[in-house]
Amino acid sequence: MLKRRTRPDAPATRGMSNDPKRESRERRFGLRLGAGLLALSFAMLLGVPGELRAGSPTAVSEIIAITERVIFCQSGEAECSAPSCQVTDPRRYSVEGRVQAASNLFGASYGNPGFSLNDGTGGIFVLTGKDLDLDRGDRVRVDGTSFCQFGTLALADTVVHKGPKKGPVVFAPRQVGELASPPTILGNPEVTPNWCNCLEPFSATEGDVITVRGTTVADLEEDGRYGFKLFVDDGTGVSQVFIDANSDVPVEKIRNRLLVKGVDLCVTGVVGQFSGVGHELLPRTGKDIRRARPGRDNPCRR
Repeated sequence: MLKRRTRPDAPATRGMSNDPKRESRERRFGLRLGAGLLALSFAMLLGVPGELRAGSPTAVSEIIAITERVIFCQSGEAECSAPSCQVTDPRRYSVEGRVQAASNLFGASYGNPGFSLNDGTGGIFVLTGKDLDLDRGDRVRVDGTSFCQFGTLALADTVVHKGPKKGPVVFAPRQVGELASPPTILGNPEVTPNWCNCLEPFSATEGDVITVRGTTVADLEEDGRYGFKLFVDDGTGVSQVFIDANSDVPVEKIRNRLLVKGVDLCVTGVVGQFSGVGHELLPRTGKDIRRARPGRDNPCRR
């Protein structure tokens, strides 16, 4: 398991929560993930075999963070020549990214003609039933179950689809990470819970640059001298987008067009954490905020 990073208290506050209560991150995240996977499975049943199906992918870094692997000797001996590896909580995932090691490149050692995939947050080995002849740089989407292949975290029982050639991997807003407590949002709209009521909310993407797609649930709010906050949700978990006052985002130019309630947005930014607030997505320039284009193979492609 990965340990969460800790930070010193911030010098200023943007809505602090004093509730130290926390649950285990596996239980909290597992419940929401299970609901999301159920919805994804239903969507897969309605899809056409071989096509890229609906549903946001899970970040590989999240799979790495929450998967429990054990390496053991079946005979129970302290030392053994051929230890076994097992995932104790196998789950079905959908991931998307580019091939980093071509099909069958590691077939001699892994005993499988699979390939390695990276989505910008981490990498994972994909087991396949045959050599798919994928080359480095190919964009794919994979449905598979977490598995341990000779000690390496992998996806097994996979179905591989061609992905869009251009544009970023598009994640759900919840992939930014948890908020520390229920956010105060203009107009008190109903949102999908994505908070822990704790001081150490979980994120598997902190420090990464990711793209999320969601619908704004309220108009942009000013947050004093610090900047502006906007909340997006796609039905799997609300997330906060924070536009820093020093960023190169032309807020006044796009405010009435994009930063209002009900807009289907794609937002790219750095995943950060602010003490007492939780995780947030920090766009850098105006190009990081754009309207989604549902008709495209990748709705967030510029």
